[in-house]
Amino acid sequence: MGLYSEAWFEYKQLRNQLLLAYLGFPVTFALKWVWRFFPDWVAFAGYILFLVWALVLFGMEVRLRGLTCFHCGKKFASQWWYQRSTLLAPECAHCGLKKYAEH
Repeated sequence: MGLYSEAWFEYKQLRNQLLLAYLGFPVTFALKWVWRFFPDWVAFAGYILFLVWALVLFGMEVRLRGLTCFHCGKKFASQWWYQRSTLLAPECAHCGLKKYAEH
């Protein structure tokens, strides 16, 4: 196993969870529309569920955006003059460590 294998594995888990949460958006939106036909307490519970889902999604996004490079310790996908999505960045913006590199 490489030097960064465990760290990249954790990154992949977080990335997959985030993508799964994004895929859940159409479902929660559709449920929000359907809940309006139910009694008020069901609709209220649905809005609470939607709010919790949005907060979890926001927290995961913040965690992923704050990912630090495993080599240099700086933010992986951003410098002062640009911001790049951590999901799309092919390498560290500071030291050039390639995504999923083992050393």
